[in-house]
Amino acid sequence: MKDLTFLVVDDSQIVRSLVKTAVFTQFGSNRIFTASNGAQAKDILLSKKVDIIISDWEMPKMSGQELLSFVKESKKLSEIPFIMMTTRGGKESVLEAIQNGVSHYVVKPFTTEKLEDAIRRSWTSSRKRKEMRIAGLPQHVLKIATSGQMLDGKIQNISRSGALLDLPFHSALALFSNIRMHINMPLNDNDTIQLCNLTGRIIRISAHNASDPTDRSCSIALIFDYEKCETKTIDGLNYLMDYLSSNLPKLVKETTLKSSMCDNFTGISE
Repeated sequence: MKDLTFLVVDDSQIVRSLVKTAVFTQFGSNRIFTASNGAQAKDILLSKKVDIIISDWEMPKMSGQELLSFVKESKKLSEIPFIMMTTRGGKESVLEAIQNGVSHYVVKPFTTEKLEDAIRRSWTSSRKRKEMRIAGLPQHVLKIATSGQMLDGKIQNISRSGALLDLPFHSALALFSNIRMHINMPLNDNDTIQLCNLTGRIIRISAHNASDPTDRSCSIALIFDYEKCETKTIDGLNYLMDYLSSNLPKLVKETTLKSSMCDNFTGISE
């Protein structure tokens, strides 16, 4: 976790320093931004990449609750783990924080061990959500741009962090090279998702049938590079993942039904 970037938000300089020291000591990360209120934190989040937020509840200008609401309402930021620090230890306060979307909750004063546990649990939960892969996608058109070539393919599975694609092998496909995906996927009669320039880096290329020299089909695994994607593309990916997570069983059922109807129709003799 030493490569993670943290944002520590508290109106107390002493608390900010203590948390910053604890994060560095426990995780080895020196990529730590600090802010004295929610407004400063908001500016940092809009301009910097942050992996974990550790924020006080009560602060001037913009409270931790207001900052949490801002984060959760942003499609780009909503998946960032948010750990709330507070002197409020009552059951109602804890429930309020959980209902508003905090990943974890630590009551002041807390030990380094308590904070470390909250960070690890929050990051593990966030990583599991990002790594949830969805297969059996609806019919779609996939164009893959790389090294001046435009290739056709299909998405075998996809997550918020990457995808596995099927396509005929081309010499333009190279390990660790960047590709740009263009996706057109009808979700229902009234909604079609279009993602342009979803950029990723190839981390694996494997043949479907290595024993057959005539079979050029392959799979490529890639991880998305959010830094090279436009905000609207990231928002579109999050929308797609949310939609598929909620509606995939229904989509699979509809696709199966349509396929069955087509089979029955083609089986009718004149």
